[in-house]
Amino acid sequence: MIRSSLAKNEKRESLRAQKCVRWLLSIMAHFSAMIAFQNAEALAQPPSKKAAWGKALFFEPKLSANGKISCATCHEPDRAFTENKNSSTDIEGHSVHRNSPTLINAAHMDVLTWSNPVLRKLENQIIVPLFLDTPGEMALVRVWPRVRSELLEKSPHVEMYRAAFPEEKGPPDTRHLFSALAEYVRTLEAFDSPYDRFLAGDHKALSAQAKKGRQLFFSARANCSACHSGVLFSNAAKKEFLEKKDPLARSPAKDSQGNILQFAHNGLYNWDEKGGVPEKHEGLYEFSLKLEDRGKFRIAPLRNVARTPPYMHDGSIASLEEVVEHYNRGGLNKCEKRKKCSSAPQKHSLIRPLGLERAEKQALVEFLKSLSSQRF
Repeated sequence: MIRSSLAKNEKRESLRAQKCVRWLLSIMAHFSAMIAFQNAEALAQPPSKKAAWGKALFFEPKLSANGKISCATCHEPDRAFTENKNSSTDIEGHSVHRNSPTLINAAHMDVLTWSNPVLRKLENQIIVPLFLDTPGEMALVRVWPRVRSELLEKSPHVEMYRAAFPEEKGPPDTRHLFSALAEYVRTLEAFDSPYDRFLAGDHKALSAQAKKGRQLFFSARANCSACHSGVLFSNAAKKEFLEKKDPLARSPAKDSQGNILQFAHNGLYNWDEKGGVPEKHEGLYEFSLKLEDRGKFRIAPLRNVARTPPYMHDGSIASLEEVVEHYNRGGLNKCEKRKKCSSAPQKHSLIRPLGLERAEKQALVEFLKSLSSQRF
């Protein structure tokens, strides 16, 4: 009976995941004609004008079905383009079950979301939060004809559109929207942290404690940089941003196929003591349908991390100190009916107890704080 019940549950979860994948592919197919630009030269205008319109669109709440939510609602500039909530909510107040990731340096990430291995281009990714209707997110699809005629074809948006795409003769369309928003996101770069100044030769830019944290971060003992590698401190960055800039840097970890490890199970959950995860937290499994991918999420970039609490894909860890303790323990391994379970079978082998002392943990926190820029 137990085996039969488990088999039924796995089948039900598999069907739900397949439905999710089919939905995503259908929405991409629906908009493929819109994002396949017919005249690339006409659309490749100076980024400043396109980005200027993209910025105006980014802060425009009328792009949502209820007229109250803009991109900036979940990506606040003062919080390094994140949101101080465990999980963002859609236009109807429902949780989207994901913590809002930073947009700073997002243009240099190879993987753009917490668990989707397909969306690797900004123009494509923007479709999901902007037009998504099940669940709602901004749900612009519900009111697109009205928004186009009453907002985008009127001042000031129409003038900004004309300036951004001077060769276009028709009215603004979704492809222009995606292109302008993506261009604005590409301007959100920040490489002026105390850590950057330290690497440039300003040895006073880091405190003595942060310097100790740097040594520990890149050491074989803590081995943080096996996953948080390169310029953005993430294996999920584009290849050119995985180059070693720090003399202490180590090579990024590889997955079982020999590719750079971009998604990993970090020991956050072992919900049923058999590798299960809470509902809506399947991660990469939603797209791969492989049981060993349950609970695997993108390795997050660490630049500006001190400005972007709470942490993890679900915002379930409140502070950097708690994040460091999570990894020091070899993962929290949270489960449904007990305070702590054993490790999930799919937890990555790099996640292991570190035995760090209190001063060492605080040094790591101080180093992580040094990765923040105040540009935005």
